[in-house]
Amino acid sequence: MNTFIRLAVLHACAAAAGAASHPHIDERATTLEFRPRSVVLSLAIGGISEPLVGHVRAQWLDPFDRIVATGAAKENLHTGQNSVVLAMPSPTAKLAADRHSDLVWHRIRWYVRIPAQGISSKGVLAVSELKSNLFTLQVLTPSEAAGLRGIPVLVRAVHPVSERPVAGVAVQASFKRSKGSEITAVTDSSGLARVTLHPPAVASDDESDDENIEIRARIGEFEQVATQAAEIDRHAEIRISTDKAIYQPGQTVRIRGIAMGPDGHVLPATTVQIAISAERRRKLMDITTTSSRYGIIAAEWTLPDNAETGRYSVEATIREGLFQGSRNWISVDVSRYELPHFTLQVTTDRSWYLPGQPAVVSVGASYLFGKPVHKGEVVITERLRPRWDAKRRESEQPEVQSGRTSLAAGRAEIRFTPRTPFGDGGYSAEIREY
Repeated sequence: MNTFIRLAVLHACAAAAGAASHPHIDERATTLEFRPRSVVLSLAIGGISEPLVGHVRAQWLDPFDRIVATGAAKENLHTGQNSVVLAMPSPTAKLAADRHSDLVWHRIRWYVRIPAQGISSKGVLAVSELKSNLFTLQVLTPSEAAGLRGIPVLVRAVHPVSERPVAGVAVQASFKRSKGSEITAVTDSSGLARVTLHPPAVASDDESDDENIEIRARIGEFEQVATQAAEIDRHAEIRISTDKAIYQPGQTVRIRGIAMGPDGHVLPATTVQIAISAERRRKLMDITTTSSRYGIIAAEWTLPDNAETGRYSVEATIREGLFQGSRNWISVDVSRYELPHFTLQVTTDRSWYLPGQPAVVSVGASYLFGKPVHKGEVVITERLRPRWDAKRRESEQPEVQSGRTSLAAGRAEIRFTPRTPFGDGGYSAEIREY
């Protein structure tokens, strides 16, 4: 009996000795949530042996161990795991927007005190290791985009350490140089937000331009900013043509064309200016027209009866909108019709020749009224076989002079040995009247 009493006393003492609490924090179950003007820390406290009143306090520390924010609560703790919620002022209040990403280097120092048992515990948590809506941004845009159809922007918000997707992040995308271009979205359960930005029209003659896309993402008071460069193709293609290549003074020049964006779609209702200039860029006429629903542009201009002869340029330029400054031009000739002064007759002594066999070419020249051309020079030019110029990456056909002589009573005879067969390059005869 005495032995039984001794065992019961020992058991009671052991139970009393084990009744002391040992508060600790379960880091994996502790959460951190950024809210408007505050941050909420939910501490998962365990190690409580019996229902007790506990004093819980937390200090937000920057990388230099300076206290940025504090929170405290008095809670009734029970056995098992407790969730104690502490609200603290947002630590972002003392940070510039572009420094919010530094929060991953911050820490939280916690204290738990049990007055009834005279027990206290403390520790430090890394903000980057807690389950939170802290996030970093990943932005994806095409390397080059045709501005008319807009630029798709894909934004992904993920935890900076675990890379878990963060939902509920408010995203605002805009062009840094353009006010009023803001587009907003909210990240989904996959942390993704999709927006399409339409670049503004700029008064520039550049065919392409770099635009900086600014992404501002916020959840509560925590904000992240990212910038992404996008090359926008602002060059529209204008194809123009005229009904003829050569005009006489007094005739009408009919111009047709089509305007297309860099994506190959036509540009309807686009203002196009057509300028007609003479030599030395002397502008003669400006015509403003608007493309049809199919992107077609059309204009006409009648040449004056006393128009100067020479080469004229026809230039079409887009004068408004996203593709302002895009242009294209062609040239046409203006000349008066002139009858030839004389005719040329060429005969050879054979209808065909062997390689290396001399050739005799007879040339006759006479005016249209029948009289022979007395003074002049006959030149035979041989066009050699075409060859490829690897440096200029183009084909060229050299020409050499095969013979030269003077006219006598409207006739001349030239003897030469062809360098190549007649069919390979070709020959031409030219008479230069004195």
